[in-house]
Formats: sequence, structure tokens, C-alpha cells
Amino acid sequence: MSNPNVGLFDIITIDVQLNNTSDLYSLFMKLKGNQAVNQYLDYLGYTAGTLLGTNVISTPPTVVNNIADFGITKVGAVPGYSGSGLFYTLRFVPKNISIPTGTTFCFYLDEINAYNSLGIQCGLSNQGQICFTFTNQVNVWPGDLNKSNTVTPSDLLPIGYFYNSTGPARPNASIQWTAQPSTLWGYNHATQNGDGYKVFADSNGDGTINNADQAAIGFNMNQVHSRMSGPIAFQPPPHFTSQQLTTSAGTLTVTSNTNIIDGNILPQSVTFTVNLNNTGGLNSLYGISVNLGFDETVFDLSTATVDYTGSIFGNLGTDCLVLNYTSTSLVSVALTRFANVAINGQGLLFKVTIQTKAILPNLSQTQVTSYVDAANNQVGDNLYIQDATPSLMTIINNLSIDDIKSNDFLLYPNPTNDILYLSIGKNIDENNILKLIVINTLGQIVTELPIISNMQISTRNWGASGVYFVKIVNNFNDIISVKKIILK
Repeated sequence: MSNPNVGLFDIITIDVQLNNTSDLYSLFMKLKGNQAVNQYLDYLGYTAGTLLGTNVISTPPTVVNNIADFGITKVGAVPGYSGSGLFYTLRFVPKNISIPTGTTFCFYLDEINAYNSLGIQCGLSNQGQICFTFTNQVNVWPGDLNKSNTVTPSDLLPIGYFYNSTGPARPNASIQWTAQPSTLWGYNHATQNGDGYKVFADSNGDGTINNADQAAIGFNMNQVHSRMSGPIAFQPPPHFTSQQLTTSAGTLTVTSNTNIIDGNILPQSVTFTVNLNNTGGLNSLYGISVNLGFDETVFDLSTATVDYTGSIFGNLGTDCLVLNYTSTSLVSVALTRFANVAINGQGLLFKVTIQTKAILPNLSQTQVTSYVDAANNQVGDNLYIQDATPSLMTIINNLSIDDIKSNDFLLYPNPTNDILYLSIGKNIDENNILKLIVINTLGQIVTELPIISNMQISTRNWGASGVYFVKIVNNFNDIISVKKIILK
């Protein structure tokens, strides 16, 4: 490898490989680096390989001044390992400080101690150092202002807390959905409001963060680029953890002007009022993005309208910026203040009015869900807000079938990052269940699977971390249960 470039948001991965080893019983060594490694990089973590088996002594590396002391030994009178493969992986990330472009980070292995199964020290050849060169260039995807890899209404919020910030203009800038090389405006990437993120908020590339950057959001709404494959120093959370919610700053509430959908007078117009309360001490609110989820077989989302009259965010264009987007099953709304004071208090965010379809499915009730995608104060720090309780609306429909309780289905663990398990209650007739459908927050179907009892569901191909909805559909193609799953 010849000095590959690494940027502020990259992870430097050092893979220690074994090639053509014979009867290797134990191997310990140190990974060292040049002065720039200690000055500009932080140790992030490691992964130990399994070449020497599972009956081994392997402890976390001891890391002092970015010198990692690590290794593995077998236990007992067993043969050593012979072959090739990955022995260890160690990871480093750039610190939140200014790093001169062109800085070279070099790593090398030293103090190698290897023994065979007879306890005799044996020699291993050393490849030599591996080097990386730092660049202050990053790729900006216009519209992805919060660097979440997906363009959603929540990308409006960085315009609020970075408003009027300036930096280097992007050469040959456009709002086309392509990776566009840009020069960093800062180096703090510890949190989403660090100045390292400003370059992404300048979505149109003119060197100033302002209202004009909304154009790229609208133009590229729903676009997604590659989900990062490894752990990263910071990823803006798509949702909030249980620990964060115990110290939440407030609660989202959603109420409707009726809880009954009358199948005899269709289509029917229903208005949902979305409020915030500050029972947890909500203050200094500056931006928020909220998603409302509907059953698209009951509601016609093309009829959805959003009313901001009386919002605590103030007057559109004067006090706040707003953005809303409707997909097949979601109404997504974002609001942010800009160049003015934060909100201290509680009250109305917005109202959504939507019509039912003229013909309803065979259901006795439908569920409306809602959650806060992101919220922040005036400097961009996260505010943690409780989701609203799902709303159940009764459907008066002569064609409806008996409702199957959603608690007859169990999906776990939630949140998850790899495998999801489905357990079906004993009261459910499995022969009447057709499939499981996973939908993302953009309303796109991620996967469809036939249901079998106590099945395992892989989440690896779902896409970016965030919130997904799992629908269970019966043989009549009726949605009989909806569960919200958080993918870490």
C-alpha cells in the first residue's frame, strides 16, 4: 500500500495478517507509529482474529501513547496453527484538532514474540511500515446536510444552527447527487454541531450556509449513498437510546379530531395535531424533525397538507424555515429557527390533514405512529424527546375482520444491529399469515419475507441505521400488526 489518502471522517484500519505460518502457538507484538500518529490520531478499538482457535488467552490491547501491545496464545498441549489469515485488526481515527494536509501517519510492528507448540521461539518476517497521508478534502453529497448518508427533511436542521457560517466555496459545485470534493471548514467532528460538519451543511457549495441550501434537499430527497461499513467516531443518531430518553427534554404528542373512521362516509378527512410539552424541562428548542406513519391502505397520503399556523416556531420565512415531504406511508416535517432566539416553552408544532381512501381494507382499526427523527438547541446539541404514544383509530366497516392483537407478535431484540427474531403467539393461526414486510422511513419496501414460526430475520441488507416499520400481513393482504424497529 502506497500512502493512501485518509480524511477527517475516515477510520484508519490496520490489519495484521499471517502468511504461510507453521505450528504457531502464540504471538505477541507491538504496533507503533511515528510522531504524527500520537499527535493527531486517537485509538478507536480492535478486533481479535480466531486463527488460533477459541481456547486461547486474548486480552484487550494495552494502548499507551497510541502504541498497542497485543497478542494471543493457545492454552494447553495442543498443536500450533499453520496457514494464513487475519490475526488482528486495530483502528484509529483523526482527533478533533487541526491537522495539516499532507501529514503522514506511519505504522509498523515491533517487539515480535512468537512460539511454536514445543515452546521454542520462532521467527516471523516483518513487512515493514505502512503509511497514510491526511487530506483536508471530504466528499459532500448535496442534500445530505447532516451527513447521515440519506436525504430526509431532518437535513433542514443544520441550516438553523450553522446559519450564516462561511468557509471555502466548493469547486465546480452543483446540487447533483454526486460525491463532490470539498475543503474542510473545521476539524471538530466529535458531535454533529462541530465545525467539521459545516462543509456538508453548505449543500449548494457557495461558501455560505443559508436558506439557499434547501434546494439540494428538495432536489435529492430520498437519495441514499453507501452505508458506512465499519464503526465511526460519530454518527448523528437517527433515534434516541433508552438512557437518553430517561433525561428527555420533553414529549411529543399527537391527537386527532376523531378516533373513528366511518366506512359509510368515505373519503373522510382527519386532522392530526402535533404538539410538544416540556414536562421534562424542554428549553432552547431550535430545530426538530418529526415523522408520522400511516397505513397507506387506509389513508391517501397524496392528500396530506401541513398547516403551521400558530406554531411555536413562529412565522415561516421570518422566524423559521420549514420543509415537509410525503411518501407512500410517511409524512415527514422539519422546522428550524434561524438567526434568531431559541424557543423556551411548549405548544403546537404543526397540523396534518389527510383523507382516507374511498375504499377501505378489511380492518377494524388502524394505527398512526410518530417519532422525533432529530431535535436540537441553538448550537446544534441534541435534545432528546419522547415519542408520542401510537394512536389507534377504530374503523367502522361492515367488511372488517376480527382484529388480531399486535402483542401476539414479538420482534426482538429492539434496537437490533444484525438479527431480528419473530415469535408468534399461541392464539395465532399461522395458516392465515402470509408475509412480513419491512418499510423504511422513506416509505420504501426494504424486504418481503414469507412468515414461518419463530423465524430469524437478517437486517444486514436493510440499509442505513435508523427506524423501520415491520408489517405483518394476512392472506387477505390485510395489515394485522405494525411494529417499529430501530436498526443500530
